[in-house]
Amino acid sequence: MELKNLQDIFNNRIFRIPDYQRGYAWEDKQLDDIWRDINNLEDGKIHYTGLLSVDSREKETIHVVDGQQRLTTLIILIHVICGCPQLKDTEWVNGKEKYDYVKKYLHFKTGRQGEVDEIVFGYEKDNPSHIHFKTNILGLFDTETVPDRTIYTNNLDSAKAFFENKIKDLDFEQIEVVLRKVTEQLQFLYYPLSDRLNQFVVFETVNYRGKALTNLELLKNRLMYLSTELPDNGADEKAKLRTDINNAWKTIYEYLGKNLKEKQLDDDTFLMGHWIMYFDEYNRSASQVYADFLLNEHFTLDKINDKRIKYKDIRKYVLDVQRVVKDWYYTHFPEESSYPDEIKTWLAKLNRIKNFGSFRPLATSILSNKVEGTKIVKTLQHAERFNFVVLGLNLQNNNLNFQAVPIYKNTYKAHISPAQFEPESMSLSGLNVDRQSFTFTREKLNEKMRDNKEGFYSWKELTYFLYEYEIHLQRKAKNQEIKLHWEQVNQETIEHIYPRNPARGCWLTFGSKKAKSHLHELGNLMLFPLDKNSKLKNRSFAEKRATYKTGSYSAIEVSNAKDWTMKAIQDRQEKMLSFLYERWDLQEKDPEA
Repeated sequence: MELKNLQDIFNNRIFRIPDYQRGYAWEDKQLDDIWRDINNLEDGKIHYTGLLSVDSREKETIHVVDGQQRLTTLIILIHVICGCPQLKDTEWVNGKEKYDYVKKYLHFKTGRQGEVDEIVFGYEKDNPSHIHFKTNILGLFDTETVPDRTIYTNNLDSAKAFFENKIKDLDFEQIEVVLRKVTEQLQFLYYPLSDRLNQFVVFETVNYRGKALTNLELLKNRLMYLSTELPDNGADEKAKLRTDINNAWKTIYEYLGKNLKEKQLDDDTFLMGHWIMYFDEYNRSASQVYADFLLNEHFTLDKINDKRIKYKDIRKYVLDVQRVVKDWYYTHFPEESSYPDEIKTWLAKLNRIKNFGSFRPLATSILSNKVEGTKIVKTLQHAERFNFVVLGLNLQNNNLNFQAVPIYKNTYKAHISPAQFEPESMSLSGLNVDRQSFTFTREKLNEKMRDNKEGFYSWKELTYFLYEYEIHLQRKAKNQEIKLHWEQVNQETIEHIYPRNPARGCWLTFGSKKAKSHLHELGNLMLFPLDKNSKLKNRSFAEKRATYKTGSYSAIEVSNAKDWTMKAIQDRQEKMLSFLYERWDLQEKDPEA
């Protein structure tokens, strides 16, 4: 083990990131850190950059076990520098030919006539980032098709753009200094693994500066390791299992990072969701109970050695987790799926409401296992009602923790026996929800909301309810035009018809002190487009009314009132509560009492 700079490390060697490793995970925070290190480093001084552990037992290729994020970052920076406009008209940098940097760190010509570009550093071909790094980052031609983008390939592109932006205003001499610092002054603790150390075990136990490994990434490495330790399986079977694991995680990361407009779907939330589907082991003994089970109890070397876990068990699990990730993705983005419209509609509703997460594993399972369509719709309806009534209204102060166990138990049953799954197991009665949770008077509901400082305005499901009311009014109008899309909805699109701070002289007929008590009543609140809402603010009802006529369906309904009074608020509130009771099948009086 010794300190080495990149100039010494890249000494006629080919480096590859093994297939068991994750892709490039660094984001702006980590990039800022390393750029600051480079900037703060005095020219001629050295700076310890971190550990670089490698497996060099294969003569032709060195595998990077630890340090790939930092090493990838520096190679991208070297590439950006070698291709920057400041060096376009020169062949010499730091007293060396520019091409010497290219062939030492990036790529070189091979083949009989030098017709093939061989990359010096990159991913193994089984890694989904391999082609992207070669073609989109290094700009080299390859006959293979570039795979779908993932969050990791996006991170590679972001790193390249980050450094292009950082060096664009540097002059030639400054560029030379940066390149010199990167290749000569940054020092790695270079650690070749001995034959006695297993690269999978080292990878799992080593600590990273930067972004920690997720449990999903750790599990891939663990499964790769176990595939090499299966006692009664030949090399071909082990290789096939390793390919299956690679393909599965390739699919997983493709779908978790598929929607480029949104943030990547969380690795470990998906892993926990699949664990709920696949294993009947749910309990709340620890926050990371799923990871503890998978990594410390189930997929262990002890279970391989005593044959409690076999080849077929690992393969079955791997293929299942690969299969369900697609539907996990589509439960988040149903508009991209090929599901029937009614299923898309209810998934969209569940994504708008709070606490869908507890039902997402079930929704994913019944979709991926092709449960009959009407059963899927009914299950999603039950899930929406549970979330809105039990958790959204929460008149009995119910806690999701008490309901999670039966929800997850039913999820497991649906996954192993989809043909026997019955939606009623997920109804309020099927989950043994107290009838008082959905049986209460309007007076009790109003009292509950008034307990909050801002009444209905502070209700966590207010925007969801108002949007559902908007859809209800659209249907009554028998109009296909959507006047307000959910993507436009937020707290600022909630209009107080009688305003918080009424303009002087505009609301004299409404009253003053007593009017304030009606400010946050449900009847005084509606969804209204933000661009129009911000203009109305505290104006008189007559001025607002004229704008309401061309607004949302809710606004059009309010515009039919000649004046806005406390009675108008109460009348509208009664109408909205009638919709509430009918839409979610609530009772004011217990029919079984």
